[in-house]
This record gives sequence, structure tokens and C-alpha cells, in this order.
Amino acid sequence: MDIVGRITGQKLGEVLGGQVVVDNRAGANGNIAGEIVARAPADGYTLLMGANGNIAVNPGLYRKMPFDPQNDLAPISLVGTGALLMVVHPSVAVQSVADFIAARRWDHRCLNTGPVLQAQAAELDQASLGYLQAELIPAVPTAGWPGSRQYRFEGRGVQVMLWSQVGQCDWWVSASSDAPLRQFTAGLLDLPGLDQALWSNDEEGERLLSEARRLSR
Repeated sequence: MDIVGRITGQKLGEVLGGQVVVDNRAGANGNIAGEIVARAPADGYTLLMGANGNIAVNPGLYRKMPFDPQNDLAPISLVGTGALLMVVHPSVAVQSVADFIAARRWDHRCLNTGPVLQAQAAELDQASLGYLQAELIPAVPTAGWPGSRQYRFEGRGVQVMLWSQVGQCDWWVSASSDAPLRQFTAGLLDLPGLDQALWSNDEEGERLLSEARRLSR
């Protein structure tokens, strides 16, 4: 934006026969510059180099805007267009934007459906992984952050997400109803380390976990 503004300012100066001062007011994703221009005298001498961020995106991100892009500013001309790229780490096993969105939606469903049981256990072993592969169906694969491996499984009415790395594996287990979560958790409690590691941050989850422990005995 700064480069485009300076190129535009130079050309405007040549056309108008005078100097155009480019004042780069960074901050708040363009809101600082937008407020300065919106409060300047409406004489045409103060211009804003606007973009998607401070004109279109910010009103949806900020609870209170220092200016109203639609009513405090008037568009003059399109100066230029540019492309945006979405990139991920090479270890993330997604081949398209659709794959990435599917993975994020799956995560949201897993973490926000019914009571969620969690565990911070030892590094995922082959016995535990084999149990999950036998009982459930692998879902939307991604590799996780560097140095870790993310696993997603679903089936039998439950979703299981794992983040495994050297020395530690974080578990999230959820379901849309109590019965499948209770039954599946009873089987998980027989896996190494999970009997003591599983917990829930709400009363309903703790109740289901207690019932699952009784079933597993």
C-alpha cells in the first residue's frame, strides 16, 4: 500500500503541477489513516489510499470503528488491483482451499458438539492408534504443526482429534449425544494412560466420564 501510494502521489503531482505529500499512517489495519482523512476538511486536499482491509473488512472486525467508511468517505477512482495468496506449511496435508475449510469445519464440530472430553497423555503408541483405526474411520487428514502429527477419527457417533508429538499426545473426544460418548469412552479407558488422563471442563462431561469408568470396570 505504501509503494502504490507513493507511485500514485508522484503521478498526481506531475498532473496537478504541485507536490503531493505521502503520509504513511500505519496501525489498526488502516483505521488510523482512515480516521485522519475522515476528520480532515472536506476540501479535496486530503486523500486516503483505501483497500479491502480498512474499507470493507474492518467494519466486521472492530466493534467500534473510528469512522464510517460508507458515509464519511467518497470513492474517487480505482488505482490498482492485486492478488492474495493462501499458503500453508508444506507438512499440512491439504491440496486445496476446500480441503483446508473441510478440516477447519471438522475441528469446529469436534470441539463444539456436546460435552468434550480431553486428555494430555503420553505420546501416542501403536496400540492406541491401532484401536482407533479399528473402531473408527479416519477423517480429513492434515499433518499438524511442524514436529507434530494430527489425527482425526469419527464413527459410532463420536469424533476424536489427536495432536501427537514427542513425549505427549493431546486428545479431544466429543459426540452429539451422551450414549455413544459414554460407550466409546469406556473402551478408551483401557488404553495406556487414558484412565487417569481423561477429564472434562463441564459437569455433564465429568458425569459421563464417571459413568464410562463404571462401565469399563
